[in-house]
Amino acid sequence: MSTDLLWSILKNNNCYLVKRGGVDFSRDPLSQNNRNTFTGLGITKEHAAGLTATSKRFVNQLTYTTGPKFVHSPAKHRVVKLIKSNSYALTASALKKKFTKSSKNQSFQKSLLARAKALHRVSKPQTKARTSKVVA
Repeated sequence: MSTDLLWSILKNNNCYLVKRGGVDFSRDPLSQNNRNTFTGLGITKEHAAGLTATSKRFVNQLTYTTGPKFVHSPAKHRVVKLIKSNSYALTASALKKKFTKSSKNQSFQKSLLARAKALHRVSKPQTKARTSKVVA
């Protein structure tokens, strides 16, 4: 089935769609930017990859598709792997190893690295702001 036909069917109604304040967001694990757009929705693509945070600190879930070869066997089509590292450098090196083999996978690399950096920044413990003492 073509991606255009899938998009026309799924753009207004799918299980990942979230409508907030006139903007359509997506909870699709294969989404690159969590927006409900033709280019951002991962379930309509043959090759897709996404990175999401888990409930554990410094553990990210990498989800990617294996391409059109295993479309009719869902267990082989979608692969889920956990990346456990407390530094952005180790996460980035794991993503670079995975997505440098073919030219189709290289297009995911830049957006996944940006997403990994944002997830790592959010998962850091927040430091308390220093309060200045008022001398009376």
